Amino acid sequence: MARFVRPRRSNMRKWGIGLLLVLLAVFSLQNLGMSRISFGIWELEAPRGLIYLAVFALGWIAGLLSRRRKHAPPSGGLE
Repeated sequence: MARFVRPRRSNMRKWGIGLLLVLLAVFSLQNLGMSRISFGIWELEAPRGLIYLAVFALGWIAGLLSRRRKHAPPSGGLE
C-alpha cells in the first residue's frame, strides 16, 4: 500500500499563515485607541488598528488589480 505524503511546503504555508494571523491579532489588540477620519462630508471613528489593516488591505487589492491589468492580454484594438 502506498501512502500519500504531503509535501513540506503545505505544512510550512499553514505555519506561516497561522503566524501571520497571530501577529495581526496582537497588532490589532495593541492599537485599540480610537481615531477619527474625515473625508469630504464623511466622518468615521474607528480603532486605529482596524484603520491600519483596512488601508493595508486596500493597498494590497490595488496592487493585485494593477498587476493583473499589466499582465492581461490586450483586448480590442486593431487586428
